[in-house]
Amino acid sequence: MKRKRVPPNMAAQVLLTFGSDCWLDMPGCTHRGTETMDHVKPYSLYGPTVPSNLRPACKHCNSLRADRVVSGFGAQVTAVIGPPCVGKTAYVRDHMAPGDIVVDPSRLAVACVDGGSEAHALADTLWGSAYRRVSRMVTARHVWLVRALPTSRNSPNMLAEWIALNYDVVVLDADDQLLRGRMTECRRGREDVELLKRWRRLGITQAKVDGMLETRRTQLSRLRLIDGPSSPPAVSARPRW
Repeated sequence: MKRKRVPPNMAAQVLLTFGSDCWLDMPGCTHRGTETMDHVKPYSLYGPTVPSNLRPACKHCNSLRADRVVSGFGAQVTAVIGPPCVGKTAYVRDHMAPGDIVVDPSRLAVACVDGGSEAHALADTLWGSAYRRVSRMVTARHVWLVRALPTSRNSPNMLAEWIALNYDVVVLDADDQLLRGRMTECRRGREDVELLKRWRRLGITQAKVDGMLETRRTQLSRLRLIDGPSSPPAVSARPRW
């Protein structure tokens, strides 16, 4: 769908209300919010072109976000990340509710016949396609994204993108000895050993992620999109479109 042109007087009103900084603050943000007006609910997903649904954005972030929906303004998204064999699949199984959508490469790999290395490679491709689909959902469903590393070829800093989109992020971890023991029991290959090393280099902890989310939710609160920094988007805080 062709992007809707925002009338200059409407853009001026949005800038007066919310300032000229880019509201998305994604990786590589230029903070030049005067460059474009971004639809909070994407225009391609029938978000209206009205001041309450517009926020200033730089061209870079507007393009990087594309038409992904901010968590809570459609699907509520929880990403569960951590090294191989840490129990991500079990965590989601124990916490999900009936009707939740789960995008889990381990479950996809099992569905790909043998669950071997080729199946895992195919599962990763399927995961990317499924993520693109659920990230654009405007229905109120709970989506669980399960992934080892919050990074990909096209999104080297996927974690920061998730934070910008207000996803809840659960970090699971355990010491290397325990994880390597589980890998041996499960007959995991060298790919998972290398994945564990890459995970360690990232230095991700729940405390770091919680700090990032608190900062982001403070921004979203100032932008009148959520009630407060400790809360995901609530019905009372959503713009009246």
